[in-house]
Amino acid sequence: MIEKVDITAKKLEILRIQEKTTIQINNQLIKKRKLIRRLIRQAEQQINKINYEEEEFVDTDDDDDDVTTVTGKITTQQENRITKSTKIIYTYKQKVTFLVTQISTTTTKVVTLRKTVTELKTTIDTNTQLIIDLTKTLRQKQEFLEKNPTVVTTVTVIEEIKEKIVKIEKLIKETRKEYITAYADSVSLQKLIDFYTTQKKEFEESVTEEEEEIEEAKLIIKE
Repeated sequence: MIEKVDITAKKLEILRIQEKTTIQINNQLIKKRKLIRRLIRQAEQQINKINYEEEEFVDTDDDDDDVTTVTGKITTQQENRITKSTKIIYTYKQKVTFLVTQISTTTTKVVTLRKTVTELKTTIDTNTQLIIDLTKTLRQKQEFLEKNPTVVTTVTVIEEIKEKIVKIEKLIKETRKEYITAYADSVSLQKLIDFYTTQKKEFEESVTEEEEEIEEAKLIIKE
């Protein structure tokens, strides 16, 4: 009696491995969170270093010996307002430039990782299907041998198929490790891109607000 391979059992084994892969990816993502939080803190520190000196601006609300008229006071106030907004805009644009660079660099990494993930997933899926096909073939050969025990060549074919399955399973195992790492890295770095993008949008909105401040100040001076 020949011990035949169980095709259903092999398929269930593959499903368990796929479930295990999902769990391992989630575990990797949890570990990556600390790294992403650290990178975000570093980015925030770099952004905060790009700043303007607010104390350079003079408050002209009080009486000033050099300003003798209300119009003069208003003009000076609005000019200071324009100067301050101009410096803020310059600073925010520097921050935006920094963030654009970070987004570009990180996006390049993510694109490369996603390509790698796709290639690795294709390798895993292709070889997984190959294992199923080989397992079916193996079962057929075992059944044939059981009915035709004198056909010695079938024994050799069976052993060759078994060896192929072992080799492919080893390849899938190694590929899966790379896949889990690349997938977790791509998802984690995308979160970093999301942070950069949100910050960039906020600074761009602030630039627009300051530009509106300047236009308003100019109108007041003209009046």
